[in-house]
Amino acid sequence: MIEKSNKLWGQKLETSKKEYEKKMAETERGYKEELKEKTLLYEKESNELTEKHKQELESAINRYQEFRKGHEQEVKDTFENINTLKFVKEMRFFKKEWEEQKTEKTRKKIAAAIANTTKSWVSDNEKISE
Repeated sequence: MIEKSNKLWGQKLETSKKEYEKKMAETERGYKEELKEKTLLYEKESNELTEKHKQELESAINRYQEFRKGHEQEVKDTFENINTLKFVKEMRFFKKEWEEQKTEKTRKKIAAAIANTTKSWVSDNEKISE
């Protein structure tokens, strides 16, 4: 009888063990499938973001290069023009004079000189562009 009881308990133990292992295998399979789905989704979203950021970066680089080319051309045009260089030097001189002279009368004279110089520079540039 004890042997029969032991055998019966042994069978129940084996059955329980098999059921447990079966449930664990199903759970593990479920988690693996879920992990696979999540990994694919993550990779897809990561790739989309990477492409988006690459496009934004390329766009920014292109805008910067266009701006840089325009700026370099402006600088070249400005400083290759002798009249413009002369104008810039005169404006620096006037700025220095303005800072040194504090009286209203002398500042009015400086302002008039600035106006005349600017007017002359603009008219010279208009003649050149015609």
